[in-house]
Amino acid sequence: MRVSPTGISTVADPSTTLPSGPAVVALGGGHGLAITLQAAQRYAGTLTAVVSVADDGGSSGRLRRDLDVVPPGDLRKCLVATADPGSVWAAAFEHRFSGSELGGHALGNLVLVGLVETLGDIGAALDEAAAALPGIDRAALARLARSVHTSGDRKASREIFRRLKSAWEQPGGPA
Repeated sequence: MRVSPTGISTVADPSTTLPSGPAVVALGGGHGLAITLQAAQRYAGTLTAVVSVADDGGSSGRLRRDLDVVPPGDLRKCLVATADPGSVWAAAFEHRFSGSELGGHALGNLVLVGLVETLGDIGAALDEAAAALPGIDRAALARLARSVHTSGDRKASREIFRRLKSAWEQPGGPA
């Protein structure tokens, strides 16, 4: 595993042969990133997602406030978007409860939070969740290893892009 100065880590075995097609890196969060990943996986040789984890609304916002965890919603959406279409587990991850204290929560959000609390690491939680979702190439799973805890989406997005720009401008950074 390699970790860059931006905190983005990629799980990949450098001795493996990559599939043909371009290397695609998608940055963002929310519905847009998930849709982009779903489309890009059709032609990408490798696919990397840099997911903004700054959601402060809905189920993710409640979990973030109540449990002080990385908001899982955008991560869940990206995992589901890259899983096999029609997968029962992907559908279950998107299932939202109604009524009671669980009302509005997506099962996948609760699973991710439970895995983070059990394993103590968001990266390990994503690996385990990916194992439950058929079709995800776990060897190519990329993740944001160090999360930015802020009070809102805009502030976090600025911080993530500041880190990416800083890494880009460093000597020996991407060309």
